[in-house]
Amino acid sequence: MIERAEKNITLENIEKITKELNLTVFERTRIGEKHKDGLDAIKIAKLVKRDRSTIIRDLARNRAPQTKQYKAESAHAKALERREKRGVRPRLKNELIRKYTVEKLKLGWSPEQVSIRLPIDHKGQCISAEAIYQFVYAPAPRKKKGVVKETREDLHVYLARCYHRREKKGFRDAQKLYRTVPPR
Repeated sequence: MIERAEKNITLENIEKITKELNLTVFERTRIGEKHKDGLDAIKIAKLVKRDRSTIIRDLARNRAPQTKQYKAESAHAKALERREKRGVRPRLKNELIRKYTVEKLKLGWSPEQVSIRLPIDHKGQCISAEAIYQFVYAPAPRKKKGVVKETREDLHVYLARCYHRREKKGFRDAQKLYRTVPPR
């Protein structure tokens, strides 16, 4: 089935797929005009030739917070901003967790120990060991000419193995279980 899909890829199909995914400024303008005229989302969806759930979601997500009115330009700006930020989350949620984690890593603690101890020392705060590893191995913010900013230090030196880069998932020793089965 994948082979058939690859054969049918043409410029027209790509345009159709991208049209289905994201609303354009022109579509949002038309949605805004029709919504202002008092049409409901189902009729607007038929006019714009989109699914009604797309129109309902766009109207709900992109209204102005104070006036509750839909404006196409601000709606499109919000959508572009969300699209730019998608998939990007800060690894450690807040400054308290970040400071606590760095402090304990410098004392020689492992990320697992930090993640277990954090809720005990600070009620209501939690972080996973995986998030700490991702924070440690995340690329450091750099100035021009590749110099690391002063606000960030390389924390991988405080880990037990001090790897510069994290190994791929299948190659980590912690993931492999070597177990000998005793003969019967």
